[in-house]
Amino acid sequence: MWVRFSYPRFREDQLQRFAWKVLIPVSLANIAVTSIFKVVM
Repeated sequence: MWVRFSYPRFREDQLQRFAWKVLIPVSLANIAVTSIFKVVM
């Protein structure tokens, strides 16, 4: 419970920026690596 109070709450624009800059490229790379792995195997 103390972890929740220790970190500041993120604003919506910060979460959207994080999603566009980090989460979406990571997910696309994950899809690409998985598809390449399935083709090779």
